[in-house]
Amino acid sequence: MRLLECRRIHGPHWLLPGPGAAAEWHAEEGDDVDGAVAQWSARATERMRSLGWIGDVVVRRHRLGASLALPAPVDLTMAATIVLEEAASEDVSHTAVDDEIRLRSRPALRQAVAWAMQSSVPWQLDDEVFTIGQGRNARSWQADQVPPVAELTPASAIRTILVTGTNGKTTTTRLLAHLFRRLGDRVGMTSSDGIQIDGQWVVRGDWSGPGAARRVLRDPLIETAILETARGGYLRRGLAVSDADVLVITNVAPDHLGEWGIDDVEAMVDCKLSMIRGLRRGAVVVVNEGCARLFERVLTLRRERADLRFTTFQDGPTGDLVCRNGAIISEARHVGDAVDLPITLGGRLPFNTQNALAAMLAARALGIDPSVSFPILCEFEPSADSSRGRANLYDLHGAIVLVDFAHTPDAVAELRRVARAGRGRSTMLLGQAGDRTDALIDELGRAAAGLGLDRYVLKGMPRQLRGRAPGEVEGRLRRALIGAGIPDDHVVEASDERMAAAMALKGARSGDRILLLVHDAWEHVVGDLMAMGARPLTRWPEG
Repeated sequence: MRLLECRRIHGPHWLLPGPGAAAEWHAEEGDDVDGAVAQWSARATERMRSLGWIGDVVVRRHRLGASLALPAPVDLTMAATIVLEEAASEDVSHTAVDDEIRLRSRPALRQAVAWAMQSSVPWQLDDEVFTIGQGRNARSWQADQVPPVAELTPASAIRTILVTGTNGKTTTTRLLAHLFRRLGDRVGMTSSDGIQIDGQWVVRGDWSGPGAARRVLRDPLIETAILETARGGYLRRGLAVSDADVLVITNVAPDHLGEWGIDDVEAMVDCKLSMIRGLRRGAVVVVNEGCARLFERVLTLRRERADLRFTTFQDGPTGDLVCRNGAIISEARHVGDAVDLPITLGGRLPFNTQNALAAMLAARALGIDPSVSFPILCEFEPSADSSRGRANLYDLHGAIVLVDFAHTPDAVAELRRVARAGRGRSTMLLGQAGDRTDALIDELGRAAAGLGLDRYVLKGMPRQLRGRAPGEVEGRLRRALIGAGIPDDHVVEASDERMAAAMALKGARSGDRILLLVHDAWEHVVGDLMAMGARPLTRWPEG
């Protein structure tokens, strides 16, 4: 079997309640996976016992191989990775583990973490720094300079919301950050766009992992933390917190399958819901009741976790906060209408209605009634500044151009009301990263075909081939589109995203709708669009 990854885990994780290590192995032809995993698990368990570590090795078999994880003292997670690697080796001397323990052992750090957990004091730990408290109450030390427990005093937490899901987590995070800033809080936000402290960007890029979360939680300005929590960082390092107030799960759909043995939506549901390990007792879990597989699992979890409160939203008939026929209803009260939320583009983007519902429920969990939060969310406009890459709208000489990050079949299908709103031609820029399965790429093509557009421009994504040959993904998308009834001459291709966007925009006329699904080159594409004379819009134009 082939070792793909072996990672230190600093906080709550899908396979572990706290620090340790996790490894992912994939099987090769002829491998006796069950036999190998049983042997490795036994070896790792024996080694743990000899070291005096408490807990059990966790084994998860899956279609491609297996995941193994083991708990370890907080200062010895690197040693734990060596234990896992040596468990799968025929030649084990134990010298490397012993040397690592001598080098990294931090008894004072271990005692401080135990004290924090027993005292319900929030704490964070990374490779170098240990922190108790959050925000203005945070106090940090180098991991090898932690004072004795007798010198530590309790430090309090700040309000913390974790936001995860397949689609909509970035928009929901932005909505919540806007809401709490308008209510007077100093907000720290992590997202796939970057880290924002009190309304100012401190770093741009994809910062939705635990390192970004710790940076926000340690900032002395912050009173409320809104933390987008992506699957990748969670699986590779665990969560930064174990005492968050709210977990929001916007939805779960087929995407990012195949990593760490997450082969199907059911496994992804379990992964996302396992983030409840990062919540304090009495915390609130906000879930999308319209996401059937997620909601079914929640019904069971409600019985298993009586210490948590579960609340649901839906763009549909039932839930604690719903949108029925365009009206947002909370406890039989009419709160407002979806068309008044700018991010819905006049009701044409129902998935953004759901993101707004999720944000309002998360706020309600912290004492903010929907009647208060709704009008504030009506102020949030999907501009390039406040909501880059999500529902950004432009007028290009009378043609309506939507720039959006949609990249899953469900998200693309939700664009139907925009695609059909107009009198001219309709065009879509479409592509996908190479790490999606053939089945998901085919499904994306079929979802795009279902919109019935006049032209599809397929883009190469050379920076995201991820093991595929150049042109392979575009070829699959083309075949899926044609197989779903799109004429061959309605599909064109370009070698990269910027070139493809230029092709999609060329010859735009008044009344046209152009859907630019942009992933890699947002700044270039929008810059080119503005250079062509486009005008940003914050509302869907009348007429």
